[in-house]
Amino acid sequence: MVEARKTTEEIANILRNIVSTRGMFMYLVYYILNIQNTAPVDAENKRLHHDTQGILCLKFMCLAYDSDYIPDSAKADEIHELFDSLVKEEVHNAQRLFESRVRRMQSRKSSMLRAMNRRLSDTEML
Repeated sequence: MVEARKTTEEIANILRNIVSTRGMFMYLVYYILNIQNTAPVDAENKRLHHDTQGILCLKFMCLAYDSDYIPDSAKADEIHELFDSLVKEEVHNAQRLFESRVRRMQSRKSSMLRAMNRRLSDTEML
């Protein structure tokens, strides 16, 4: 962008516009209209994935429009770092939620007699 004779303020504004457009597009298409919902998650986790996308979209719009969230005088590098940290934070939160919902079955060590319902009880020997 420097080769195109853009100032650092213009580059930061362009980056904010890109983030805001992406946030609005994602919010409308993926969250409100629920179009292109082809994420590789099972039916149980689809709702969590849908909510995660909505939260990320709102964070993108806050990054672009809210001057309390990040000051208007922020440089492009600061905006880029905050954008990356928002994505990483939301991915980390989603992974934690998905992992907490997974119920892992413990492998049970069964004898062949127990599997055939022919197990002898120790009390019968007494």
